[in-house]
Amino acid sequence: MQCNSPVPLSILGVVPGSLREERELHDRFSEHRLHGEWFEPSEALLSHIAANAMESPSQIRVYHVTVHRALWKQVQKAAAAEGAKLGRPMPASEWLRAVIRKELEES
Repeated sequence: MQCNSPVPLSILGVVPGSLREERELHDRFSEHRLHGEWFEPSEALLSHIAANAMESPSQIRVYHVTVHRALWKQVQKAAAAEGAKLGRPMPASEWLRAVIRKELEES
């Protein structure tokens, strides 16, 4: 994936599934396709990712979400602060998914 991207990538989550299921998702989100495996982060796509993405499954299909390094460092800091409030470590991807879920619920 990284070799196909002009900017550094960070994997936010993964979803288990077959090639057939991946094709179904490509069809479902086809109106948001930029090119190939790349999709615009639409509300529908972000909602699907927030509802289905996991940290580390055994069989994975990766969602390509581009996050600039400087932004990712801010996400990591915010996740660490939230984890401190909760009294447990919070992975940056978990924090970001929670933020996406909240934004979608409020919109």
